[in-house]
Amino acid sequence: MRGRTRRLHFVTVTLAVTLLSAWLNVWLPGVVFGQTVYPTVFFDDFEQYPVGIFTPTRGWQVLTSSLLDANISDVHAYGDAKSLLLKDATALRIFGLQPWPVGYQIAVYADAVGQGAFEVMLVNKDGFLGTNPDCGYCGWMLVWFESFNRTIWVGDGNQMTACGTWMPGTWYVVKVVPDPSTNTFDLWINNTLVGRDLGMYWPHEELIDSIYLRSGANVDVYFDNVSVFLARP
Repeated sequence: MRGRTRRLHFVTVTLAVTLLSAWLNVWLPGVVFGQTVYPTVFFDDFEQYPVGIFTPTRGWQVLTSSLLDANISDVHAYGDAKSLLLKDATALRIFGLQPWPVGYQIAVYADAVGQGAFEVMLVNKDGFLGTNPDCGYCGWMLVWFESFNRTIWVGDGNQMTACGTWMPGTWYVVKVVPDPSTNTFDLWINNTLVGRDLGMYWPHEELIDSIYLRSGANVDVYFDNVSVFLARP
């Protein structure tokens, strides 16, 4: 009887949290802006790592010329207390091949305009690292925060589409939801639809196995609440 009571209590609390998150329009793992619930492939808020130099574990890889370019920081955080700080560095989080379609959501923050850009997209690890020449570049659903004009761009390999502007010192929650029926995706920034039916950038989406984060030069970029999900309720 005690086990049944605990089970009912767990179900009641879970339902209450889900309904509350939908009503408040906040983001929790597995809940994507409102009442549509997507299965989560992985979620990382960086709370389990110590503050300081980021030692990649749990599927993370860091590509940088210096270990000091990737840190766990408690200066800025979208969630609880910590985030991943990249300085002119690239991080990959490998989650393995998943049934298509796959989307992602991430919070990003830059403390200055800096130089170059910072960006997020889904990739194939071997294609991106050049260990699979048959895969090519293998990038999908690129969202690029360009620094010179502070424009948010989406690139599909043929053209760049402007989807808004950004300001330093502000958190931006990027949500990408693909539509396999049209081979396009929709882009949401801070719960606002800013791009519809955008190009994927690369074919063969079934090869997606990682998410790619990159910061440009001379700017501190914080990444938090990184999530990849199966884009079907």
